Amino acid sequence: MCCKMTGIGLLAAALIIPVHSNGAERPRPLITQNFNWSDAGLGATYVFGEDGYLKMDGSYGKVDCARSFSRPIDSSEGSVELAMRVVLGHRYHLVLTSSPNAAPVDCLIDENGVIRFSQGGKFLESGRELTFYHGRRYNGPDRRRECVVESDEHRFRFERFDFSGHGLVFVLDGLSPVLMPGCLAAGTKELTGVRLYSECAGPGNMIRLHDYAERGDLGPLDRESFPLYWQPIPAPAEGMPDDNVTDTATRPVGRRWLEMSTQYGYVKAAVAPLRQGRLECELKTADVANEACLVLEEYNGTIKSTYIQVGLLHGGMSVSISGGVKRFDDVALANNRVYHIAVAWDGDRREYRVWVDGRAEKVNGSERIPLVRSLQHGVDRITLHAGDYLARMTRLEKAEGMPPPLSAPPLRTYWGNFVLYDAYAPPLGAK
Repeated sequence: MCCKMTGIGLLAAALIIPVHSNGAERPRPLITQNFNWSDAGLGATYVFGEDGYLKMDGSYGKVDCARSFSRPIDSSEGSVELAMRVVLGHRYHLVLTSSPNAAPVDCLIDENGVIRFSQGGKFLESGRELTFYHGRRYNGPDRRRECVVESDEHRFRFERFDFSGHGLVFVLDGLSPVLMPGCLAAGTKELTGVRLYSECAGPGNMIRLHDYAERGDLGPLDRESFPLYWQPIPAPAEGMPDDNVTDTATRPVGRRWLEMSTQYGYVKAAVAPLRQGRLECELKTADVANEACLVLEEYNGTIKSTYIQVGLLHGGMSVSISGGVKRFDDVALANNRVYHIAVAWDGDRREYRVWVDGRAEKVNGSERIPLVRSLQHGVDRITLHAGDYLARMTRLEKAEGMPPPLSAPPLRTYWGNFVLYDAYAPPLGAK
């Protein structure tokens, strides 16, 4: 799934076992999670890992999302490949970019699924088109129109770039290569990234990316897929359990972060149960006065199921313990500061340890913190939580005549660089 361990929930397949400076073998990551894409902020919503895809939904705003290549393509040996689906009947662009943000290769998927390339102010047909229902032409005489349809999953490959002759080769689904002359803009010296966007917003404007890969002169450079589902939890109806929880939206930002936007919400990702493990991640928040916590739990069907909770809580960098919350000493708080958090747990010993920015934190004088409750099988959910618990008035509060809360914009928190290990061990370089 990953050559350069990037992308959502990529399962690591290291060829060389890392070693500590003292000669001891370091545990290999089970999962790494980076958010390599960046949304342009035009109102689209994004969900990572739903059904194994990065879903880019342009129902209420245009999709416009980009990522950089791990290494620029500057020869005919480089290539880039994407497997994706789109909702047919709309127009989408798959653009290869160059500095500074030019679009020297513009691949258009038109409303009928026909694939064209920009060539000197017009779009040249490639002779390839998308299908639906396992190979049916959307623009053919036998197309069915009784409902909106999504395309089959198609694999786009762009290769053999001719920077002097201004052409490239396009391959769809492993079919015969198609030469696209004049479809690489003159003057282009290298390609630096890829951009996916929809021409307009509205119901059904949606791209779902299944995987992404790059090759260079010497072979594979990067591969990204999305096997972990980072699921925003919808707000319960008023009167249902936890009805102070609000809706949450997620999107990639800055080719580094998963932005979580909510007044008081949760995002959950399932992993295989681990009785022992360590999770590292980075956290940044626009307002340290509100909650922003990493929660590790054994899922029991409820929204708020805390076994380990670490992060900004009750006015400081804190951890949940049995009977309350304990603040760590000397962790400076600042808006938009990046915190590196590491949590290691042992379900057999019923304890866990926490490091903030590499420093081991203590509770009641000890680095070994008792678990709030026993693990039956192991930690199987990574939960991101943020917001102000007073942001939404509950049914009970209304019945008691409490005044409504002051209206506040959603809190934006940023999460990234997740690494999961199956070892109860300190992070490398921990103090």
